[in-house]
Amino acid sequence: MTYVILGNGKTSKSCQLFFKSYNKPFEVVSNLETHVINKEATYIASPGIPYHHTLIQSIEAQGVSLLSDIDLLLKVCNKPMVCVTGTNGKTTVVNLITSGLESYGLRVGLAGNIGEPVLALLEKSCDVYVIELSSFQLYYTKNLSCDVGILTNLTLDHQDWHLTFEHYLSSKLKLLKNSEITCMGSDLSKYFQVDYVVSSKLPIKKQNNLFAESAIKGLGYKLNQTARDAMAEVMIPHRQESFSHQGITWVNDSKATNVSATLAMLEAIEDNHAKKYLILGGKLKGQCDFSPLKKAIEEKDIAIIGYGSALTELEENFTLDFGHNDFLNVMDWLKQTVKPGDCVILSPACSSLDQFENFETRGESFKAYVQAI
Repeated sequence: MTYVILGNGKTSKSCQLFFKSYNKPFEVVSNLETHVINKEATYIASPGIPYHHTLIQSIEAQGVSLLSDIDLLLKVCNKPMVCVTGTNGKTTVVNLITSGLESYGLRVGLAGNIGEPVLALLEKSCDVYVIELSSFQLYYTKNLSCDVGILTNLTLDHQDWHLTFEHYLSSKLKLLKNSEITCMGSDLSKYFQVDYVVSSKLPIKKQNNLFAESAIKGLGYKLNQTARDAMAEVMIPHRQESFSHQGITWVNDSKATNVSATLAMLEAIEDNHAKKYLILGGKLKGQCDFSPLKKAIEEKDIAIIGYGSALTELEENFTLDFGHNDFLNVMDWLKQTVKPGDCVILSPACSSLDQFENFETRGESFKAYVQAI
């Protein structure tokens, strides 16, 4: 059998190494527009390629096998596996699970949407795999099976990739349908029977810890104080990352690329600041409904700063204290405006991809600017 790998990014390169190690013939397709489908091959899709791409649609319409790198891992995997998905909180939860499991002396392999391709786990000596799964990866995975599956929460996101909320939902729910032990947030639990439910009314930090605890118990380990202490030490950059500089509180929540994540940030922010400034903006991810933010912003009495390609939509939805297309111009304005006792929150509710390579670069730019003041 010949395998055809679509795309040539990180996922593709890990698949190439996998096929080489197993002496399997494969082809790499970088130009999706001119490729002629081989009906006898099995295709491997990179998660960045939207399902509605013409080539993907043609492959599926012709009944040609289309898999993901997750499927390849599961063909040879014989380790316990915890998989985590959700609109928000995935990376924090998988890191909490990893830290907790390591406290039992286990060798934990962490990979997936968090950064390292899942096939890289095969090169390591691991006792258990912890995998963060995006909705894109879940859509392309046809033979999913894991020991513990966690769905943290679910709100509208990635509409540019999925086109409809129903399509997004069906991709996410695939995890619950193919896991031995399941856990989810209470916002959807009334529709599904799961083993563990975490209340969505709790503070987000508490929710994340309970998701991680559920995974540890789901694998059969008795939760102890050592595991709790290990998880308490976990700090993830660009997620409600707070620091003080020149008497001003700065919060780097650049990972908040949708409205629900920004809402979680606003719920967590304390009210003991002279004035609060919230930076919104970047690139829309197919959504432009900022209305859920309005009530929270009014209750917290927050000044809104807008930037980026979403600026027009922000101006239509909010009364901005300042707005500019360029992120650094926004930071220049804040430098001249904020005073000791104030709080500046970067929680943009939008993707970073109009001006930055990713949300990490945006967060680092924010922190570097502040430190240079």
